[in-house]
Amino acid sequence: MPDPPVILLFVTASIVLLVVPGPTTALIVARSMSQGRRIALPLVLGVGLGNFVAATMALVGAASSPESAQASQII
Repeated sequence: MPDPPVILLFVTASIVLLVVPGPTTALIVARSMSQGRRIALPLVLGVGLGNFVAATMALVGAASSPESAQASQII
């Protein structure tokens, strides 16, 4: 079991990573605020679809196979 200072450091770093938005979130917020919801909706749907495809490929093991480059080009 890790020492308590290591656990505290891990928990602190995890909270910071959860609180700070990523570039995709910042893009969606900026687009929504500058151009409105209707313009940002396709962006949100595209990001969601991309996340779904990436998660599905990882689930079926395409992300770890040597042929992952070919699999991503086919899709």
